[in-house]
Amino acid sequence: MKTFIKKISSLLLIAIFTMTLTSCKKNKSIDYMYVGVYVNVLELDDVSFTDRNLKLYVDVLDNNKFVSENGIYEYQITINRSHKIYEEDNIKKYYLSATYGMSQVIEEIEIYPIILKDGTYKILESESKTLKIEDNEDSEISFSKEYKYQEEEYNFVTTIRIYKK
Repeated sequence: MKTFIKKISSLLLIAIFTMTLTSCKKNKSIDYMYVGVYVNVLELDDVSFTDRNLKLYVDVLDNNKFVSENGIYEYQITINRSHKIYEEDNIKKYYLSATYGMSQVIEEIEIYPIILKDGTYKILESESKTLKIEDNEDSEISFSKEYKYQEEEYNFVTTIRIYKK
């Protein structure tokens, strides 16, 4: 009888542990949508969606139009960019990538996600990443998020690559 109770207790613990693990895998529900990245080449202290820095995003308010903005004239930046948006297994997937060639060397660049919240595009400074630029090497960084927004699952991935031309 004691062995039977131990077996039942063990199975119950395993079941609770498994349910805890699977519930942790569910994507976090948030009140905004990731749509792109802001590349702070000019090292502005007060970043803004309307400044001259590089922006790569999907304009979800305009039929998922792919947008690549570059208002920087100081560095002679060339851009090679791509995007892919599709749905698979009820998950909306956004893949953006850009390769920037710059005529001047910069040691590091801050990358921030661009979000859409309450119908407005914003820079999410709390989730920045730093891309360190090495001499004579291409530098690359990825930004990835799996989340739930308005009862829909999303997988957002952006890759930024910088090389000196």
